[in-house]
Amino acid sequence: MGGNNLAILASGKEIGYDNVQDFFLNTKFNFKLDLNSLTEGLALSGYAAFDPHFRNQKIFNDVWDTYNYDEINDEYIKQTTNAVSNIITLNQSNDKKISTTYNVKLDFIRQFDKQKFSGFIAYEQSKIMESFF
Repeated sequence: MGGNNLAILASGKEIGYDNVQDFFLNTKFNFKLDLNSLTEGLALSGYAAFDPHFRNQKIFNDVWDTYNYDEINDEYIKQTTNAVSNIITLNQSNDKKISTTYNVKLDFIRQFDKQKFSGFIAYEQSKIMESFF
């Protein structure tokens, strides 16, 4: 069987674990300014978002025993194995990232007699920084 014993793999307790912890925080700060004091119909709006993400992962692969039956000698032959190799392994990783987004928009909406004029100019920037702490 070479370590592919489905009963052992299904139990989960004998072969190790993959433990993942994720923490996300999504924030958004908005603003809107009426700039009619400069000119009628002018407004400035936007937002800033700061979204940190923390991830911790630990993967443990244990060694387990399986047996092949030898019909000729009427005996069980022990095989030690795991999914990765015949070595117990432990891998751990910690990731810290923050995503930042900035958005600003200048609007102009104004009615001149029967004609309505509107337009806007906008800018947005996003960035992901790793290991920010």
